[in-house]
Amino acid sequence: AVQKVRYGGPARHLELNAQVSTSTHVSRFDKMNDLTSDGLPRWAMWQYGPQNRTMLALHYRDHNLDMGRLHITAAVQSIEESRLIRLFGSDSMESQLEDVDVYSLQFDIDKELGKWALSYGGEWTHNAVTSTAEAYDVVTGDRSEILTRYPNEGSTTGSLSAYAAAQRKYEKWSLNAGLRYSRAQ
Repeated sequence: AVQKVRYGGPARHLELNAQVSTSTHVSRFDKMNDLTSDGLPRWAMWQYGPQNRTMLALHYRDHNLDMGRLHITAAVQSIEESRLIRLFGSDSMESQLEDVDVYSLQFDIDKELGKWALSYGGEWTHNAVTSTAEAYDVVTGDRSEILTRYPNEGSTTGSLSAYAAAQRKYEKWSLNAGLRYSRAQ
C-alpha cells in the first residue's frame, strides 16, 4: 500500500509518503536444480520467507526563500526478511531472520547568484541490523541457535556527507566546480 499526502502548493509544500509492503514465501527454483555429486537433489527446501517493509518519508519543499530553493527529506524504513533452507534428506531446517532499520535526513539548496548557479546540501544515514538464526528439527521440533548471517548482537553503519557545486554558463561553454565530503562509519 502506498499513500502520499501533500499540504501546500507547487512552490511550498509538505508531503508525507507512507509505504507498507509484504510478500509471500518465494521459492528459489534455481537452487532446487542443484545436484550433489551422486546426482541427488542438494536441497529439499530453499526459499525466502515473507518480506515486510514499512517506510515513512516527510518531504518539505520551499522555492520562495532568499537562500534559494530548499528541499528537506527525513525518512525511516523497517525491513524484515528471512531465508529457510533444508538439505535433501536432512531433518534440520535452517531459518535466518534479518531486521533492518534505516534512518536518513537529506537537504538540498539551489540558488541563482548573478550568472552563477549554486547548489549545496548534505545527507545523514544510519542503518541498524539485527540478525537471528536457528536450526529446527522437523521431526522432533527441537530448536537450536546457529551462526547468523550478520553479527547476532546487532550491527550499525552510517554515513555523513556534504557537497557544494557552482556552475556558470558562457556562450558555448559551461564552467562547473564542486566539492564533496563523505564519511562512513
